[in-house]
Amino acid sequence: MKKLLIILTLLPLLTSCGDFFLFEQEPDDWEGVTMKIDFRDAYLMAGDTLPLTATFTPKNPNESPIYWFASSDDSECFKVFNDSLVGLSSGTVSVMASAGGGMVSDIANVTIIDKWEDPGFQTLFPYDMVFYAEVTVDGEAFDDSTMMLGAYVFGELRGIGCMKTAFDINYIELRVWADSESLQGNVLFKCYDRTSHKFLECEDRVEYSAYTTYGTLSNLYPITFKSNDNEEDL
Repeated sequence: MKKLLIILTLLPLLTSCGDFFLFEQEPDDWEGVTMKIDFRDAYLMAGDTLPLTATFTPKNPNESPIYWFASSDDSECFKVFNDSLVGLSSGTVSVMASAGGGMVSDIANVTIIDKWEDPGFQTLFPYDMVFYAEVTVDGEAFDDSTMMLGAYVFGELRGIGCMKTAFDINYIELRVWADSESLQGNVLFKCYDRTSHKFLECEDRVEYSAYTTYGTLSNLYPITFKSNDNEEDL
């Protein structure tokens, strides 16, 4: 009964998305079946897509379809399309899955972060410092095909890492830009993984100092991310 009440309370969300579903009566064979959304507290960069999937335990008795509902204080920060959540702008989205005519359901949250892109750092800021870095994420090498490295100063994105190769050495060049030579506080390194949908912050802090270079090709500066580091919203 509690699960049915949850579905009834979510009916306004369905109409707000322009869709309305009528659940067919399901056979009474859902006893002991649970369903869990396959992501928990996921992060999604604006412009990226998060597949909406869930797992049944022990199994889906009747191959019942999963109905997905999403809501946010800002309804324009996302859209649901073909069982996927598409990030449009920063915000927090509550995602609910339901199956078996409301017999099983689950809820998870997704934080949408602003898209990381270079607004023209070099023309906006006169000073920079550079890192020649080796980046690892949970013990694995940084994969620039699915991951992004960002540098923040005063809570603002001030640099995006770029994978490069020289003398058969793979490294990331990260230039961090600022509007003065000093008094900029710490540089914070953050990593977004569009495959695992994690958003990680490195525990290390580096004080901003213009014209300073950290790392060389023979001794790359280490930037390490771990899933148990602080994971925070932007």
